[in-house]
Amino acid sequence: GEAAGAKGEKRVCRCIRLLKAFLHDSEKKMRQQDPSLDISKHGLRLRGGGITLRITAQGQGDAWQSQITVNPNLTVHHMRREIGKELKEDPRLLRMIARGAELKEDSMTLTEARLAEGDVIRVAKRPALVRAADPPAEQEPNPAEGSAPESPAKEKTADEHADAHPQVAEDGIPHYILSRNYFAKLFHLLEGPARVAAQVWELLMQLPTNEALLGQLRALEDQWHSVIGSQESVYSIWYSFQIIESLLEGQQGVVGGGDEEMDGASSPSWRERFLERGGLGRVLEVLMSERISQPESPQDFQCLSLMLRVVHTLLFGDGGGEGLRELFDSDTQLESLIHRLMMIFRYAADGDGGDLQGDRELVTRWAMPLLEQCAVACPKALSAVCSLPEVERWAADCLVGSARTASRREAFRGFLGMSWPRDRDQHWHLRFGVTKGEMAVLHPYCFFLSMLLPLTVKPLLPTCGELYGLVASLLAQTKRLCLIFAEAGKYPTPDAALQHAFAPQLDAVSDSLFAALREHPVVEERGRQGEDLVLIGTLNTLTQIIQLRPHLKAQYSVGEQGLVRYIYRDCLFETPSADRCTPDGLPKCKMVSSRKSAFHLLRELAVGCPEAYNELLQEMLNMHGTREMRQGMYMYQPSQVDKAPCGFVGLRNLGATCYMNSLLQQLYHIPEFRARVLQVPIAQGVDRAEDLMWQLQCLFGYLQESEKQFYETRSLCSAYKDYDGLPVNTSLQMDVDEYLNMLFDRLETAMKGTPQHNLLKECFGGKVVNQIICKDAVVVGDEVFDGDRLFKSEREETFFTLQLEVKHKRNILESLDLFVEGEVLEGDNKYFCEEADQKVDAIKRVCISELPKTLILHLKRFEFDLDCMKKVKVNDFCEFPSTLDMDPYTRDGIERREKAAKEAVKQGLDPAAAAAQVESLDGSQYELAGVLVHTGTADSGHYYSYIKDRCGQAKGGGGWYLFNDMHVEGFDSREIGAACYGGCDYVPRDGGGSGGRKRVPRMYNAYMLFYERVGVWKDRENMAVRSGRIRVAVPETILKDVWTENTLFLRDKLVYASSYFEFAKIVVALGISQCKPQMLGEVLRLCIGFLMDTVIHSWDLSQVENWVQVAQMLLPKDAMGLERCKWLLATFMSDASSGEGSSENTITCHWFREGLLHLRDSDARDHITSLLVHAISVIVQMEPQGQGNHCRVPLSSPNVLMPLQEETLQEPYLSEYHDQPLFTDSPFLRAYPGGWDTTLEPPHDYVPFPRPGTVVGTFLDTVLSLLPELPPHWRHFSHYFLLLSGVCKLGTTEKAFLLSRRTVSRCVDFFLQEDSPLKDSHKKIYRMGDKLTQPHYTHLADLVADLVCSSDPASDSGPQEEDEEAESPSPVQQESAGVLDEACASLVRNRKFFLRLLQDEVNPRATQQLGLHLCWRDPKCSTMVIEAACEVVEDANEEDFPALFELLSVLTQLRDGLEGFRAERFVKGFVNAISENIGYPDLAIRCIEFLSQMCIHHEHVRAYIVKTITQPQLCRDTHEWFNRCLTDAPQAVKLATEHLAIRAIAFSPPPPRGVPDPLTHALLEGMLENLERLMNCFSASLASPRGQSPSRFASYFKVLTAILREGGVPGEDGSSVFEATLESHAENLVDVLERINDHRLEFDHNRFEMVRLLLVAADQCTSILDCLCSSTDSLLTHHITVKQSKPHLSYNKIAMPPLIRLLELCCEHSTDFLESWVQHENCMWAIQQFCLNNQRYTEIANQLMHLVALCLAAESPEVGGAECVVRQFRARLMEAVCDSINHCPEACMLPLHIVLYPPVRSDIATAIRAALPTVIETMAEPLDVPTSGLAADSRTQTLKALHAITVDGVGVGLTADIQKALRQSKQRTDMTKQVFRCLEMERNNQAANRAAAQALELIQTLLRLDKACGAVVCEEVVVAYANEHCHLISLADARAAWFEEDEEEEPGGGGVVELWPGL
Repeated sequence: GEAAGAKGEKRVCRCIRLLKAFLHDSEKKMRQQDPSLDISKHGLRLRGGGITLRITAQGQGDAWQSQITVNPNLTVHHMRREIGKELKEDPRLLRMIARGAELKEDSMTLTEARLAEGDVIRVAKRPALVRAADPPAEQEPNPAEGSAPESPAKEKTADEHADAHPQVAEDGIPHYILSRNYFAKLFHLLEGPARVAAQVWELLMQLPTNEALLGQLRALEDQWHSVIGSQESVYSIWYSFQIIESLLEGQQGVVGGGDEEMDGASSPSWRERFLERGGLGRVLEVLMSERISQPESPQDFQCLSLMLRVVHTLLFGDGGGEGLRELFDSDTQLESLIHRLMMIFRYAADGDGGDLQGDRELVTRWAMPLLEQCAVACPKALSAVCSLPEVERWAADCLVGSARTASRREAFRGFLGMSWPRDRDQHWHLRFGVTKGEMAVLHPYCFFLSMLLPLTVKPLLPTCGELYGLVASLLAQTKRLCLIFAEAGKYPTPDAALQHAFAPQLDAVSDSLFAALREHPVVEERGRQGEDLVLIGTLNTLTQIIQLRPHLKAQYSVGEQGLVRYIYRDCLFETPSADRCTPDGLPKCKMVSSRKSAFHLLRELAVGCPEAYNELLQEMLNMHGTREMRQGMYMYQPSQVDKAPCGFVGLRNLGATCYMNSLLQQLYHIPEFRARVLQVPIAQGVDRAEDLMWQLQCLFGYLQESEKQFYETRSLCSAYKDYDGLPVNTSLQMDVDEYLNMLFDRLETAMKGTPQHNLLKECFGGKVVNQIICKDAVVVGDEVFDGDRLFKSEREETFFTLQLEVKHKRNILESLDLFVEGEVLEGDNKYFCEEADQKVDAIKRVCISELPKTLILHLKRFEFDLDCMKKVKVNDFCEFPSTLDMDPYTRDGIERREKAAKEAVKQGLDPAAAAAQVESLDGSQYELAGVLVHTGTADSGHYYSYIKDRCGQAKGGGGWYLFNDMHVEGFDSREIGAACYGGCDYVPRDGGGSGGRKRVPRMYNAYMLFYERVGVWKDRENMAVRSGRIRVAVPETILKDVWTENTLFLRDKLVYASSYFEFAKIVVALGISQCKPQMLGEVLRLCIGFLMDTVIHSWDLSQVENWVQVAQMLLPKDAMGLERCKWLLATFMSDASSGEGSSENTITCHWFREGLLHLRDSDARDHITSLLVHAISVIVQMEPQGQGNHCRVPLSSPNVLMPLQEETLQEPYLSEYHDQPLFTDSPFLRAYPGGWDTTLEPPHDYVPFPRPGTVVGTFLDTVLSLLPELPPHWRHFSHYFLLLSGVCKLGTTEKAFLLSRRTVSRCVDFFLQEDSPLKDSHKKIYRMGDKLTQPHYTHLADLVADLVCSSDPASDSGPQEEDEEAESPSPVQQESAGVLDEACASLVRNRKFFLRLLQDEVNPRATQQLGLHLCWRDPKCSTMVIEAACEVVEDANEEDFPALFELLSVLTQLRDGLEGFRAERFVKGFVNAISENIGYPDLAIRCIEFLSQMCIHHEHVRAYIVKTITQPQLCRDTHEWFNRCLTDAPQAVKLATEHLAIRAIAFSPPPPRGVPDPLTHALLEGMLENLERLMNCFSASLASPRGQSPSRFASYFKVLTAILREGGVPGEDGSSVFEATLESHAENLVDVLERINDHRLEFDHNRFEMVRLLLVAADQCTSILDCLCSSTDSLLTHHITVKQSKPHLSYNKIAMPPLIRLLELCCEHSTDFLESWVQHENCMWAIQQFCLNNQRYTEIANQLMHLVALCLAAESPEVGGAECVVRQFRARLMEAVCDSINHCPEACMLPLHIVLYPPVRSDIATAIRAALPTVIETMAEPLDVPTSGLAADSRTQTLKALHAITVDGVGVGLTADIQKALRQSKQRTDMTKQVFRCLEMERNNQAANRAAAQALELIQTLLRLDKACGAVVCEEVVVAYANEHCHLISLADARAAWFEEDEEEEPGGGGVVELWPGL
């Protein structure tokens, strides 16, 4: 039955919800039974707009990626099935994960799963969950292929499938039951109440589509018209249109469009049948009906959007539209559709949207494209659009009236498409034959432009962006359309088309737009985002109209009311002032986009219009023509210091003033305090800079009115004085509570006698009362106090802050309780009541008697730790409330609560509860208004504040802000606890991992709290509010100063914007391209003014280069360019003042100082310098100058000097340059006889420099006058000298002028500063440079060098011969510009000047040129330069050496006759530098290496160095350097000196053979003489540790050895050229050896090198051998230490060979020496240590055996007298050998073969034969792998000895013994194995490889000597190898590998091959 009333409605809704739940549960259960269950729900058929999803499937290989477009109404089940088809996988095994969650609910739609466009679905395959008995689900056959799977064996039969998953019949599915049997009833309910209809609609979407309705519409029979829109309900219409849409579209390309049946019906043929049977008319009839004309609900809008989609599909479903007209029954029907679409769009676009915003946008998204396509496809439709009454209003509503951006954008696209059809013939109007009656225009563009243009001049809403954009797009196509009209023949030319078709309307609209622009209010506000779209659109429209109508430029641009002036001033650069300082004040264009539009319009006005350009140029010149004083403002970017977006101003931290900043911000934000502070009168005559109150007023004024980010508190810090009268130390941190008390004390003093003298007490002052309450009954006077009436003694005190404890307090309420908690005085501590004259029990407490307006609570976060004896910070957690009730802590509140508690006790109630119920009095409630936070420790930290904005408190809208010095930002008050309460944080422990977390204290916590009394905002209601902030009256003087600064700052924000920089470039470029030459001077003024006043101060200094290039283009080399260059130089050197008549702030040479001295960027200074040089070069080239002479100085006035006679040329005040010159009164003034000014003070016959007569001369004079002012600018003044250097390079005229101005002496004096000879004439000496940076004098050196090299040298060397060489100029001489003034010559030759140049490495190239020029033919200057260079070498760094060495090198190469002189000075100075730096090896080595190069290339240097060594009496200062470098220097220095002595001095160049080099000979002689002197000191130095150095004299001896070896060539008689010299020093040399040998050091390199020296000397002089033989102890007692350590081995291996060789020479030279040697105990000791008992000295043993053999040979008859001695030596030798064999036979094997000569062979053979078994056994011992190198080497030596004995012992029968020993040895096979084990070791084991090789060599030797024996041994070797490698090689292969055929075998003879037949 029908439900009636509200109760029935609820019942129906509950039933429907129950049905939906039942359907959901039943579907879930059925899907569990049959996973393939597919219910074709009606909701799945809805189009809904496809969404594209990205699918990522993870498999065994690479991830598979694809994308799929699906219907959002598709279920997860359908989605899983589609993905399974794509992947060819069982859908049941697929897991789908989207948005971080798995899609498990198959019945859920994609919309319900919240999947959106572009989402990613990750698909993973589950492990097979099907039981073994159940095969995997079969893949569904592909309908497109039309065949089943190829494996019929795997297919399931129907029965099998039913058994696995029984299918559910449709008749048993509740969804189908409801759809078929109860659809009519459900459909009838759609016409019921809205609530019921909505519930029923949701139910219908879950049911399958009604088959009856679907069948009627599919067949289009049986009254199908009645199905469409016959019901009154919107839902019924919606349902029928959903079916139509599904039949029309078929969801092509979208997964989930419906089942196969539906897809088959959705063919184009159904659309054609539908149209043939009048379906379009029926649809339009429904669309035109009143039921949906005014949609209100979401269902209405959704139904309407669906109908629009259906109409669009019916009209344009085939993608065409050519036959659109034929689809309608009449033109009226088409026109009605068009008008309805227009109304639908306007209705949907209207309104603010609200909950229906999305639905409205959906309608507009389909209505406008449908309207556009109709209009484009059919002219009749377009005519219908144009013929709509009030079409202009409709257009305005669509483009402007809609509050939704999406709707306006749809309207924009639609209008644009209709006005200019896309992809159509542009002459469509001719083809369709549109008549004037059908359409009043030739082209839709004309109609829409004429309709929309007037809208732009009407008052518009801020939503007009699309309108202006559309107009701009249409105007942009105007010229194109005019071209089309001309090509069509409508107009003769495009210009004519423009003139006749558009000009009148464009002109009229431009007038209106100009007027509207002037009347348009200011909309954009500073500090807020939000563009004025009306203003931007107006500017852009005007720009495009002016582009089309250029003649309007002159009409609108010129005059006071002209467009150029209005836009430039009012729209762009008009800045506010104090009387109009609202945020919405001028200029109109504040945002970037609006300013760009204004600049674009100005640019368009200026292009091609001289009048407009001149007007614009004058405006810019007016703004940039005035000099701007921007001292110190570089890298300036105003936007970075703009006020914070929240509108508050910060305070700059001056170092450690955060405590001051945070407190002052808190005080400022109390409006009453701020207002009254600003009202305090300041007494007249007070120094305001030192007045604290005035400075506080300035601070408050700036905080309120400033537009900058921060205010600098430096002046306040200077005015605030401490107790000692000193200003605030900005680098010292202070406690903020202490500072507050001091500040209030100073303010109270300052406000005495003013109306505000009680200000602090009224704002912050409260009172506390100290009470003592007597608990006992007392009598005071006549009154008795007892019981409820107790006697109280009270004393009141005022306070500004309350001090509260926070340690161990959870909140400040506990702190306040502690504050008022009383102390009981009883017992011995009883209180003596004076009034009662007795001691009584009492309570002592403190409470508040009067509360302040602003309550300041100081939380005591600092305390003194008595354990640590230091101040610490308390970081305990302490909470504070946002509202605070102070009544419980006041005297009245405490008493009322105590009274209530007593009454409760009397009544038997809870006293605490009774006290808590006592209500607080008004005025005791407080709100939190500020928190001052301290972060850090007790020793260091930082303060900042959180402050509540007082404006808007009445409405509860006051926001919180963080004030952290200059940074201010919004703050969420909900975070106050985390930011201010303190406590602890938990952080991971060090190292991470599983170490847990640890507690760390929060170092940031509240330190002071500011509470305001509730209701105080009522007193502020009358205060002015501007821009959301409370404003109070500011003194006029302060307000004026603030807004003067604000005006400049706001203007800077506009000027320094990048858009204006680009615009300025464009303006200048336009001037260059289109201005007349006469106007280019003004363009240059703008260019230079903008460059010097703006660009060089900006952040982006890379633009300086571009501006300089543009300026250089404006300075051509012509007459006009000449005048501009003169103006440029004069302007650069002109003065600038900050105000009229102000001399204090006047800056001389303003631009010059700014550009070359103050500017920080080096590249920018480079460019400005190049600009000035360019200007000077233009003037110099275009204005010829006369050459300078004695009567006229170049660039000077010709009448300055009177004609001078020849005798007057002598200037008596000059003297020799090396003496102090006589200057005039100023060192920079040159005296000229006579003068031009008779008013000069006496002596009037001497005047300053000649007056300059040209612009360049004046400019240079002014530049030079600035030289004394440069020291403070030492970081940047390098470009000052770069400018002068650039001028100097222009020509000789400029050089002559600079020379005449004594530029050289002025520069040198400036360079030297305190070291200058003229320092007494300086007013002040300014120390330049710091620890890290020094001034750059590179260009100064260039300037001085160029000027000096361009002057004629004035030599001081005396008269010289008049030859060609004397007259030749210096190598660096430039074209002469005159004679260098003697005063300049004196300073430039000053030793300190050259020393500084070299020490600071100032421009080495210029220094070198200067030195070459000055030293040319000048011995004094040469001495000065060389000595200075050598002095610098002593203290220079290593990186400075190249420049110094190059200077010294080129100086010594000068060919002016002074080569020898300079070489002598160079050597003296340089070797002294080496002597001073011997202790610094790196420096000394570099110097010695350079000296070596000099010796090689300069003979004079080489000769003088030898002289310093051989003639010390001539070089007293340097004679010891060579000896020190070879004896007392570090080893590296010794090596370098060796190279110097050997390669550079002794043999450079190598002498001819047989011809001794005199220098080498002299060097040898000198060193030998020095050696004698050194040895005299040697004995004295033995006692000191340094004297015991084993290598002190080694280098000295090594040099002598090298000289003898390399230079001791035989002369003509065959003797050595040094024989005589050696003979004279032979005894001394031997004596040196004896002295050294007496020292007895283990590693004595002195002795070693001395032996080598004697060995070489003995080869060239026999006297050496005579001395050695006569002094036998010098060699026979030679100290040698034999140990097994590596140092001893290394030393002995190099020291013993020369000693043994020297012994051989002596034995050969003298028989007496031989006898002494063989009898000496050291002889046999050496044989035993090196030959018999040690295997490490093989080479020494060999050499020693040769010496032994030599001694044994003395037994022969040829040698007489020594036979007996030798015979004794032989006996001792044989005895030693036999002892060694017996003790260690393998060790002595090696040397034995050496002594196997005939006399002793038999004895030695017998000893060896007895030792062979032991040796063989030793060889067979195992050799571990890897073996040690020592063991392997020992075995190698033994094998080598066996081999040698085998070869040499043939004559004594040892070979047979060795063979026999090998055959009889039981370890023979083991020995052979050891051979191969050695061979198999790693390659890097070289010792083992050597042993194996030696063993093989022994085997081969035995094979050659005895083939049979060798064959046996070799057989065993091969067998051993094969056994070791049986897995790799066979025995035969082993034999083949190890034996080769004996090439020397005689035919038929036995050999190795015969031993193994068949091998």
